[in-house]
Amino acid sequence: MHYGRFGYDGDRPSGWRDLSDLWVHGYWVYDWSDQYQRVQQLDRDKKEVWPEPPYPHYGYKKGQRFYFLNVLEELDEPGEWYLDRQSGMLYFWPPGPVATTETSFPELHKPMLALDQASFVRVRGILFECSRAGAVLVKEGAHDEIAGCTFRNLGDTAVDIQGGTHHLVRSCDVYEVAATGSLDHVRVETNLIADTIVFEGSFDGRGPSKTCRNGDPAVVAEFGKRGNILVQGNPGFGDLQGQDFRFRPGSPAARFRFERIPFERIGLVKDEYRQALPSAADASSRGTGVGTWNAGTRRP
Repeated sequence: MHYGRFGYDGDRPSGWRDLSDLWVHGYWVYDWSDQYQRVQQLDRDKKEVWPEPPYPHYGYKKGQRFYFLNVLEELDEPGEWYLDRQSGMLYFWPPGPVATTETSFPELHKPMLALDQASFVRVRGILFECSRAGAVLVKEGAHDEIAGCTFRNLGDTAVDIQGGTHHLVRSCDVYEVAATGSLDHVRVETNLIADTIVFEGSFDGRGPSKTCRNGDPAVVAEFGKRGNILVQGNPGFGDLQGQDFRFRPGSPAARFRFERIPFERIGLVKDEYRQALPSAADASSRGTGVGTWNAGTRRP
């Protein structure tokens, strides 16, 4: 392991014109610790990358995976993007039709919900999504419960519990999140976790946290003892890009005894006391279902 410059293979960077805002994203030493870094200098003759300090805490290790991003010439498939910061222009190749899709650019840089030295607080049935930061932060306190919530499309942690005792996270769906949190002395039960994520915590909530990885058979087995289900990728939704989050038959979530909503039996009914149906102009609110797409360039 070392700090400073590192090499790359291939000749694709030779065709890149603008290197003023070039970035790299990699798992530089461990597969549970990643970091984005701006490229200070790219030596295409020696095939060396000089990242801009500060360097990752663990340094760099040969053979670890990484990729370049924010390269205009590498936009060659749906889902990729390039940002020209000087002109303020974003080049985005959408992965699907955009006419009927709501696009969001999150700007929130702090947790959506913070409990600071709070106790006996229950957070249930809330959808946390579309933020550059994390969703829930719990500091100290005791007997707080996060249950039945959905965490998706977050730039940081889903649930970050720092200190305290007897907290509980249960029956939550977690996917498309960019980082993990610290869950010391927290029980984790009956959750559907559908990301290749890092979990830092104790299995039974009785000791200090340790690092676990989705995909490790031992981790899957331990989580399974407490009713958690770990899957890779799509947990069985109908159509993620089309914002259809109904579970397909055979989805792992069915093991939690989800019951299908009878949409064919839901709709308008006659009301003998109402003379006319309400119009759209009378509606005081409308539902939103904001989704985001992860994008990036491919490794050279």
